[in-house]
Amino acid sequence: MFSNSTLLLSLYLVCFAALHSFLADTWAKRRAQRAFGRRAMRWYRLAYSILAAATIFPLLYLFYLFPGEVLYIVPSPWRWIMVFGQLLAVLAFGKTFMETGPLQFLGIRPSDGEGGDELIIEGVYCRVRNPLFLFAQVFLWLSPIMTENLLVLY
Repeated sequence: MFSNSTLLLSLYLVCFAALHSFLADTWAKRRAQRAFGRRAMRWYRLAYSILAAATIFPLLYLFYLFPGEVLYIVPSPWRWIMVFGQLLAVLAFGKTFMETGPLQFLGIRPSDGEGGDELIIEGVYCRVRNPLFLFAQVFLWLSPIMTENLLVLY
């Protein structure tokens, strides 16, 4: 039914998501603040971003090693329409990322650590709660090629 690589990717993805969600939770942030102090919390987001990058690269490598069986390839001209949609999603993601403030988003320019940042209600944020997630999902959904293992990710 499922190949070993599909099960391995599924397990890794579940562990990645669980770790990512746990570290983003306020309970984990409060525990870290108690352990390292209020001033150290300025760097929590940077540490979180580094850990996220370090744990996503093995996942990408697993997708490279195990592409999986091709389930479908969208024929032309629909494929090119989907690729154009992906390009628009990448551009919208980049614009939103720049509006968000990439240095603060990644934790390179830390906030004061108190979590009192203002709610952004300008630009695309006035319409969508998490536009970066939305545009990433649109990019994935418009993939003109679907493999068994990409289906695990989507």
